[in-house]
Amino acid sequence: MCTQRDIFRRERFGGFYYSRRSRETIAFPLDYTDFLIETTRRPAGQVLAEERDRYAAIRECWEQTGEQWQRDGILDPARVCQARVVVNQPPPGVLGAPLATSFEITERCNLRCRHCYVERDAKPLPAVSVAALERAFAQLDGAGSPAITLSGGEPLLRQDVWDILDRARQHHLEIKFCTNANLVDAAAARRLVEYPIHTFSISLDGGTPESHDQMRGAGNFEQVARGVRALRDAGAAKIMLRVTVTASNLATLSDFAAVGDHWGVDAISFRPYRFNGAAIDSTLLVARSTYDLAVRRLELGWQGRCRGIFGQSLTTRAPGFAAYIPRFGCNGGHGTLAVKADGAVVACATVRMADDWNLEQHSLLDCWYRAPSIARWRQLQAPARCRACASLDLCGGGCRARALALRQGIDGPDPWGCTEA
Repeated sequence: MCTQRDIFRRERFGGFYYSRRSRETIAFPLDYTDFLIETTRRPAGQVLAEERDRYAAIRECWEQTGEQWQRDGILDPARVCQARVVVNQPPPGVLGAPLATSFEITERCNLRCRHCYVERDAKPLPAVSVAALERAFAQLDGAGSPAITLSGGEPLLRQDVWDILDRARQHHLEIKFCTNANLVDAAAARRLVEYPIHTFSISLDGGTPESHDQMRGAGNFEQVARGVRALRDAGAAKIMLRVTVTASNLATLSDFAAVGDHWGVDAISFRPYRFNGAAIDSTLLVARSTYDLAVRRLELGWQGRCRGIFGQSLTTRAPGFAAYIPRFGCNGGHGTLAVKADGAVVACATVRMADDWNLEQHSLLDCWYRAPSIARWRQLQAPARCRACASLDLCGGGCRARALALRQGIDGPDPWGCTEA
């Protein structure tokens, strides 16, 4: 049961509503934002009656809109919005806070998967301190940005992971926990479900022991199954299997539904192999058109009782009225932020730059607002080929990290994601 209030965050274009129930963030234009903030002080009917001219457009569709907002939990039965209103003071052209922040809390992992993008140095860098993470968590809470992901490496290999989870809970953050589940036994599962983890995201690379173990090692399929069972038996809120679609499992995607149902998971998410960071094995890469066709067929023929989440090859663009992502650019540094295991704050989890700032020396929001590497990410300009393309508004130039990995440069076109290729 949700005990924390929803959040309505004011931005220059309008605002974002974060629902604790659905864990979704909804963007609203300026007039709707002003109206909903008014409804935190008095019922919606009173606002419409007293300010008829200001909200005339909302009045015209109020019957349907008001009912929908009640169903979504934005308005209570009295048509009052109970959300906490947050107003930040960011520099021009920057959101008040990221919409979602991922934290790689360790580089260490008990597996060596061919498709993993996480860089692992022979001599690991010092891990970011719990104190620095707590300062970041407090800022995210205050700025109205509660959605975080904790990952690694394998986060359960960090001995003070429980301290980190304690701090996240203290600051009312909503956690997605990414794990390979190999270290999740009954005791660990019982402890994990005490935290506000809304989703356990667990990697699975094949719908059969043979296909999965080919990527992760003999016996690993059964280890994952044991970890999933332990979480399910402990009462985990949501268990999602995360499938990276590669050339190795492309022909067997339909096998996953039966596994998900047998294990009792809530959802299975399919995403393309990204070919970036440390994951630059070209033998695993699937052509974009092939991926789109395979995932579309999988979606149309889905037989699983668990939900299928069929990731598209192109990143979802921001609503036009919000425009916080420019025509040429991905969500990194514009809507999302990542923190590496050593505390480096980066626009994209797979790209490091020499002038990245670190949580040990700078606050998270200071990095978000002013770090040179993130500011440069926001200033990327489309090359001539992309500027001349009619599909630029659809693809945004594709993935910057993949363009870099494919030797096009960080400001070059992404050959894999190009819709005109």
